Amino acid sequence: MTLRTPIRLLCFLLISLSTAPIFAKTIHILYFNDFHGQVTEDSQNPGMEKFASVVKAQEKKYPNYILVAGGDNYQGSIISNLTYGEPVDAMMKYLNVSASAVGNHDFDWTTKWFPIWQQQGHFTYLAANIFTQKTHQPVNFAKPYIIVNKDGINIAIIGLSTTETPFTTIHTNVANLEFQTAEKSAQGWINYLNSGRDKAGKPDAIIALTHIASEQTNGAIKDKEITSLIKNTKGFDAILSAHSHQPVAGKLDNMPVLQAYCYGRDLGDLMLTFNSKNKLVKVTPTLTQIYNHKKNIKPDPQMTKVYNQYYKKFSNQMAVKIGEATRTLQAEKKGELSPLGHWVCQVLKEQTGAQVVLQNEGFFRHDLMKGPITLGQLYQLFPFDNTAVVLSMTGQDIKQAIEHGLNSDIMGATQYAGITFKQKNKKVISMMLDDGTLIKMDQSYTVATNNFMQGNGDGYQFSTMKQISTHPKIIRDILKDYIKAKKRVP
Repeated sequence: MTLRTPIRLLCFLLISLSTAPIFAKTIHILYFNDFHGQVTEDSQNPGMEKFASVVKAQEKKYPNYILVAGGDNYQGSIISNLTYGEPVDAMMKYLNVSASAVGNHDFDWTTKWFPIWQQQGHFTYLAANIFTQKTHQPVNFAKPYIIVNKDGINIAIIGLSTTETPFTTIHTNVANLEFQTAEKSAQGWINYLNSGRDKAGKPDAIIALTHIASEQTNGAIKDKEITSLIKNTKGFDAILSAHSHQPVAGKLDNMPVLQAYCYGRDLGDLMLTFNSKNKLVKVTPTLTQIYNHKKNIKPDPQMTKVYNQYYKKFSNQMAVKIGEATRTLQAEKKGELSPLGHWVCQVLKEQTGAQVVLQNEGFFRHDLMKGPITLGQLYQLFPFDNTAVVLSMTGQDIKQAIEHGLNSDIMGATQYAGITFKQKNKKVISMMLDDGTLIKMDQSYTVATNNFMQGNGDGYQFSTMKQISTHPKIIRDILKDYIKAKKRVP
């Protein structure tokens, strides 16, 4: 070894020490989103017992952690729906969730549940961009931000909801609310926090906890609303995303972005690294897959007790066999009419007597699997309590609705029955009723849809259409009775 070798080694070590954070502290923000009441383990979802087990294991690993949720916590399963989210609240409390963004489906049962959920779940809803229309004041069921202190470090978390909320929940439930763009509301609070005006002083990091969509393909993250938020604000250190049910971990315009899939299938980890002066030097977003490894996960004993309590109460209802599926019907077929969507629309056409049926793709949440159909499974397939309404629509109105689905990257294809159509470049060029009659643009037709779409849900423009009738049963019950009568479907 020459004299130069140890000198070079010493220089390398000195340079490394000078560039590395000294006495680094790490804070882990653990994250889940769009749980949708999926408390029961099934073929894809881990359920509350195994999800809690993974979270608790991470908490032991990282004592300086903050656990937050991205909204849409409750709506989606028979146990959660029938109890208005009680078992989810029990899980939130047990896991020490600090805060949740406000999701669009958190409004499905009206705003009266927000204070109840926060009290029972021991967490805080955050929403900096939701205001009352009448007073233009922030809503009273959520705070704009919180500051959490861990190991002497203050982390500010600002809550933001998607501006899509008014047309992605029942419109009447949010008719008195105003949803500002995320960036318009966020920058003011970033400036406020950085000025040190909060009693905790200027925070060491500011995180956006949002119910705003993102998606990632080949490493690249995109979505119009989250891109606008990042480009038009200055001061966030990371963005927690939700709403689009996607696994996302990376950077968009050098901003760390994280979304933990949905239904508890992944657990997000936003690792914040600080130096000895509490200066943030690195942000690392990662995902822990749960759904692919859930067979090796032991259920959390405490959550097993909670789940068994509710399962015992509702097991008889959940297990009721209402019929049998002769084949599997896929719920989603990218950009096209799905087998399940078409079958449901056909049933609604028969049951309502309408000439045409139009449904939004988001109404269908799970494949109908071949074999026995139970009431519990029906809630998984169709968790929303939408009613069927029959409207009078012109051929032009129907054409616009079909094209809206064809041209939407977010909402998915319009599901339909009673018609066939030809399209070119996502424009409808001709439509026919099932009997072969050509649909005329200026002629009126009876169209069955749901009350969500009637309120312009998913961006459909149905609110001005004349209503002819409303079915006395919600759509899930229409389908339940149909399956029971037929015994074997489709």
